[in-house]
Amino acid sequence: MAVVLVVDDSSKDRKLVGQLLESTSDLHPRFAHTATEALSVLEEQAPDIVLTDLAMNDMDGLELLAQVKKR
Repeated sequence: MAVVLVVDDSSKDRKLVGQLLESTSDLHPRFAHTATEALSVLEEQAPDIVLTDLAMNDMDGLELLAQVKKR
C-alpha cells in the first residue's frame, strides 16, 4: 500500500483528494494543512508520494518539495 501525503490549506480540497485516493485500495492518504505540518509528518513516516498545493501561507509547494528532496 502506497502512502500519499496530501498537503493543502483548503479543507475542501484535502477532503476531495482524500476521497479519491481512498477509492483506490492501494493508496493510503495522510493529510497536512500547512507545509510546516507536512515536514513534521515526514519525520514520522516518509510517504511514497507527496501531492501539494502550490500556494500556501507558510511556504509554497515548490519550497516544500525542495525541503522534501533534501530529506
